[in-house]
Order: sequence, then structure tokens, then C-alpha cells
Amino acid sequence: MTATPLPNGTEGITPDEVPAEIHAPLPGTKELKRINAAIAAGRTPDKADIEAVRRLRPPGGMSETEVLQLIEALHSDNSEVARHAWTRISKLIRYRSWNEQTKWDFQAPDRKWLIKDWLPLGRIGLLTGEGEKGKSLLALQLAAKMAGGGGHWLGRGVKETMPAVSEGVAVIANWEDEDDEARRRLNWIENAERADGQPTPLAKRVGEGLRYLEMAQAGPVWTADGLSLIGRQLRDYCEEHDARLLVLDPLINAYGASENANEEAAHFMADWGGWAQEAKCAVLICHHPPKADRRDRQEGADHGFRGASAFSAEARFYWHLTDKKENDEPAITVLRRRKGNYADPNAAKEIYLDKSQKTHWIWRVAADQPQQQADSDPNSASPRRPKTDDV
Repeated sequence: MTATPLPNGTEGITPDEVPAEIHAPLPGTKELKRINAAIAAGRTPDKADIEAVRRLRPPGGMSETEVLQLIEALHSDNSEVARHAWTRISKLIRYRSWNEQTKWDFQAPDRKWLIKDWLPLGRIGLLTGEGEKGKSLLALQLAAKMAGGGGHWLGRGVKETMPAVSEGVAVIANWEDEDDEARRRLNWIENAERADGQPTPLAKRVGEGLRYLEMAQAGPVWTADGLSLIGRQLRDYCEEHDARLLVLDPLINAYGASENANEEAAHFMADWGGWAQEAKCAVLICHHPPKADRRDRQEGADHGFRGASAFSAEARFYWHLTDKKENDEPAITVLRRRKGNYADPNAAKEIYLDKSQKTHWIWRVAADQPQQQADSDPNSASPRRPKTDDV
């Protein structure tokens, strides 16, 4: 038999050395490599790359062969094989989305708080106030103190002031301010704490426990279709870092559905509230109230906020940052707990705050505090401002 001549230029090359045909990379290869590189560098992967990889997900359901194999495995004498098969099957037949409790011993554990009577762990709530009032700064102070080991986050304080906050990882998802603005405000916080005698730099105390996410180009966490891709990613991020607080700032950017539709707002609050419980991560949402006329603002009127009433109805706690004017005295800033489903009815509901050059431009508990009134006394006089010793 005559041997087949080799192509010109390949004489002397063994078959193993003949260059193999070069194939184009499979779809998703480049995108997944970029995603991996971004994560390794501490950056957020490009949304287009993420979607390209998600589109490669196999269609739902199983083939008939897979079904038969699972059933056979379920009847296997090997308990490990049977358990593995049941794990896969149980995901297919799951039809309930709630937790069931039928055995009652009435020995429920004590409620866990991030801030006693103000901020329950794993619950959703609101922080409202007029634009430029200082809601974002207040939330940043809270997050920084949590990440830095916990403690009194509004200064040393006086009698009947805000309780200390627990330690934990805090995530701020902000759609308005870049991280440079956060750095400037954190510098104010550090200056104030240094004046209080804190020797350890703030950056060293918070470490990686304070996580600030610029969300301006990310889009909302919720749309008319429900939880968005960004919302799923944000939840995964919080769970990955075992966060105990998530701040969404502000609601108008985080929420992409109709602001005035109660049904959609209730669904949003219930869904995020359910996640907060499962993840043991409180969700604090910053929101603006409607514009009040000048006279109302001077008199310190307590306004609701724009949008559906379901936002406040579904919130388990509700803080309001506002001004209050008494007689001829200058207006004072008040942090008011308008709602606290689990709070002690006798706990303080108002905290007077100061923000000035003296406090390095961060919120601090004022020396003068209101006399707290019991809910059961409708005829009680308006709160007074007793003088106390600043400590």
C-alpha cells in the first residue's frame, strides 16, 4: 500500500506535534473571566457580563431519564444516595413560602436589638426628614459606630438619651453621594470622637466592617416586576459579609415601582422585611417627606412623607428627623421615634440633637432633653426642656 504523502512543510513532524485546530472560545468564557478578575480586584463586575453568563443557565425541569434516576436513587439502600436524591426532589415539590409553627412552649427568646427600643435586629424601618436635614449623615454615624465596635453613636450624651448600638457589619447603599463625600463625613466623625478622647483612628476600628456602595449607576433594587437583579445582588452581598444593617438611601432611587401605589409599596416592604428577618439584617430606608410650607416648618409640624402610606404601615420602626420650636426659643432638632412596634411604651420617644462646629459638624445628643410623656396621659403638657448636666 502506498503511503499518503505528508503536506508540504510538515515533513519530520510527528502526528502529536501537528498544531490542533484552534476553536473560538465558548460563549460566556470572556465574560466569566472578566467577572472573576473584577471580583479578585474588589470591583463590581459589569452588568452586561453578568447577564451574559446568566443567559447560559440551563432551562428548568429535568429529562425523563433524570427523573427515573432520581426515583431509583430515592429507593436506594444507600442512605447517603437516597438523601441526596431527596434534596433534589424536595426543591422541585416545594410549594410553601412561609415558616410553620405548631408546637408552643411559650418560652420565646428575648427580642434582639441593635439599639434598644429603637432599632430591632432583622426588621425593616424608615428614617424620614426634609432634604439636607442630615439623614444620610445620621445613618453614616450609626453604621460607622456599629462597624467600629458599637457603643454610643451620638456622643457621650445625657440622661434619657439614645441607647448604645451593637457591633456588626454595616452596608450603606447610597444612590446620591460618592465615597469621597462619605470620607469627608467620616473625618468629621473621627474628629468628634478624638475630641471625646478616642485614641484609636476610626479607619483602624471600622476595618472592613463599614461597606459603602455607590449605587447611582446600578439602578433600583425593586421594580414594577418585583425584586430586581441589583436587589438580588445586594442581598447576596449582605449575606456574604454577614451584615447586620443595610441602609437604602434614598427610597426614591432604591424603589423603581410606582411610589403612590399602596399594593406595590406593601409588597416591597413585606418582601424586604421578610429577607431582613431571614438574614438577621435590619433594613433602614431613608426617605423625604413632602414639602411643608414655611409656617409649618417653623412650628415643627410632624409631616408624613410623599408616596404610599404602606411604606410606614409596613415599617416596624419609623424615625423622623425634624425641627421643633417652643415659644420664643430657637428651633431645635429632634429625632423622633414615630413608630416602634416592639419598643417599651415608656421608653424615650424624642432625642434633641445638636450639629455645629463645636461637635465637628456631626449629630450629637444635646445637653437639654425633653421631658418624656407617657402615652396613657392625653392631657399632659407639651414636652419641656429641663436643664441637665452635660457629661
